[in-house]
Amino acid sequence: MNLIKSSPAEIAENFIRYTSKNIFLTGKAGTGKTTLLKKIISSTYKKTIVAAPTGIAALNAGGVTLHSQFQLPLGGFLPTFGNLIADGNVKFETKATLGRHLRMNNHKRKTLCEAELLIIDEVSMLRADILDAIDFVLQKVRRNNTAFGGVQVLFIGDLLQLPPVVKKEEWQFLREFYYSPFFFAAKVLEQNPPVYIELNKIYRQQDKTFTDVLNSIRYNEIQEEDVEILNRYYIPNFKPKAHEGFVTLTTHNRFADSINQNELNQLRSVSYNYHALIENDFPENIFPCDKTLVLKEGAQVMFTKNDYQGGRYFNGKTGVVKSLDNDAIIVETDTHKNIEVERFTWTNIRYSVDENTREIKEEVLGTFSQFPLRLAWAITIHKSQGLTFDKAIIDVKNVFAAGQTYVALSRLRSLDGLVLSTPFSTRGIANDQTVISFEETKNEQGDLSENFQQSSLHHLQTLSMDCYNLSGMLREWNNHLLSYNKLENLSEKQKHLEWAQTQYESIKTIAETSAKFLNQLKQIFAQRTLDKPYLIERLNAAQNYFNQPLKKVCAEVFLHKRKMQLGKTTKTYAEELDDLDSMLMNQLRLMHQCESLASTVLNNQTQKDDNLDKFDTSWRTALAQITVEAPQKPEKKKKEKGETYRTTLALYKEGKLIEEIAQERNLGITTIEGHFARLIEQGEIKILKVMSYERWSEIKHSIEENQGLSNKELHTQLQEKFSYGEIKMVIASLSTDLEM
Repeated sequence: MNLIKSSPAEIAENFIRYTSKNIFLTGKAGTGKTTLLKKIISSTYKKTIVAAPTGIAALNAGGVTLHSQFQLPLGGFLPTFGNLIADGNVKFETKATLGRHLRMNNHKRKTLCEAELLIIDEVSMLRADILDAIDFVLQKVRRNNTAFGGVQVLFIGDLLQLPPVVKKEEWQFLREFYYSPFFFAAKVLEQNPPVYIELNKIYRQQDKTFTDVLNSIRYNEIQEEDVEILNRYYIPNFKPKAHEGFVTLTTHNRFADSINQNELNQLRSVSYNYHALIENDFPENIFPCDKTLVLKEGAQVMFTKNDYQGGRYFNGKTGVVKSLDNDAIIVETDTHKNIEVERFTWTNIRYSVDENTREIKEEVLGTFSQFPLRLAWAITIHKSQGLTFDKAIIDVKNVFAAGQTYVALSRLRSLDGLVLSTPFSTRGIANDQTVISFEETKNEQGDLSENFQQSSLHHLQTLSMDCYNLSGMLREWNNHLLSYNKLENLSEKQKHLEWAQTQYESIKTIAETSAKFLNQLKQIFAQRTLDKPYLIERLNAAQNYFNQPLKKVCAEVFLHKRKMQLGKTTKTYAEELDDLDSMLMNQLRLMHQCESLASTVLNNQTQKDDNLDKFDTSWRTALAQITVEAPQKPEKKKKEKGETYRTTLALYKEGKLIEEIAQERNLGITTIEGHFARLIEQGEIKILKVMSYERWSEIKHSIEENQGLSNKELHTQLQEKFSYGEIKMVIASLSTDLEM
């Protein structure tokens, strides 16, 4: 598959689809990173988790936060096995402490075990230590010591925009392990550097002069002529005319809030309050807009969402409120087009595993419904990231983070819409030098087309070996079989030993045949020149041969699991069955992917021609419709009164000791001693036949000396030298004749 004529976006899609390489997808502001993200999510066949460092970023990406998905504690992470560090305002987990403190529920564990692709958006805000913590969690949960536990990771973001937040006190500890706080300094990436792909077509700015100035700022190469160009747009005390559509970009929330409130107060029209409709779990820290939106006719507003269906507006498009009432808002845009705005519903999700298909699915936890608008006379630079403006007043005199000036300026389409409220200075434009150095690695990674050819072939070879190496599966089934080690009357699971033995024998037979095929594959890949047609034919034949017997065992496990869910079974047994079910489904999925990849990669086909998306799970859906019955509980035979005592007496008369009787009857020693007390009282057993005279005498003396004490108190009085059962037997003997 030749990538020479492919666009960077197509190259990224192919690396994700046909390789297991980690990828860093970047691009300057306005190059379409968000658009490509949504396309990848909707088109990939891989089981995917989308996450981001913050709640708002996760909401915008349609995913979850990294901390919630990976159950990361608050604080940092040190890639060592030392003790937890808590020093003043800083706290650091280590591999040792995070391993002990990790409390991941079965729900999240399943999701991480099923995942094939992890997409991290807005990666500029992700710290190196947090990425190493994510790697540690994935390896531990998936029981796979390769990078990220074998999950492919797609990093998306522009490192010259918002940086990670690291306190000075935290950096004093982190600097011993990391040369930079940015994600690319993580230990996990030292041996596994991501493929660097940059989107280079800028959709936002078409003005070459402006693009050149932005690039100079981006790469710390600002020249006097660049400063001169920008300062042409400095207009002191600029006051835009009403409805001109200028947005002030400022550094702090308090400045933006003050401007918006002052402008709103000057309007003499009636205020309308629009309250968000919040259902179930939707935390306040991820509210995408105001819980209560206060508007007036004439207010300048900004859309906070793209209109993907009608294309009438985009995230960041400004307009003026034309009219409003309790249920409707009409906004006039710069094209003089009136837009009737409807409420939009955002969802707070978590990922879960579909029991039928074993696919990762989104589960809605809560919703937030509100008109996607906000007051837009002013907005902070931080909140403007990802937005596009036609006109902006930029105030950067109080910049406090590297790259803020670049972020602010790059929101604009052209210089024609720029007004600087203060003269441009170089303060706040210097970007982190480690980021600049990392960007230069793009030129050191070699030809991407050649990289792709090698990576896709390596992925196919690895996948082929994983597909037909069933030794791990056989080992897990053997361990499962060995766990049936209790007496049937004490364990519901034990009643299904024969079922487990049958499935194990089936897997053993399949594994023995697959081992022979695995040797064939090793010989094929070991050849100096790969025989592509022969490899395709062999993988196709193998998929056809192994698919049915594996599917049969998988169906047995699935139905057995459903049956157990209806009956009385332990949580541990249910989880064991679910893990076996997952393992079988993933093996079937791998075989399908392997056969499809071979045809695609080795024949240089295009995405449209492959069958990777067509893994059939309809048979599982059909199985889910089958009615299963709960395991029948055997009807308990009602024991005759005194039967248990007679059984104990019979075993005693056979010459067996109390301990031997307890073991044979699978009862506790104290229970059998209780039987003996009853039989002694009835005269069936003589006390001195089962207890020495010395022990009987000492217990009897204590009973007579401590009249009225309970058995527990007597037990304590005798310094716990004798069991409760022995005390009961002596008490029973006091009403009988003492005979040998």
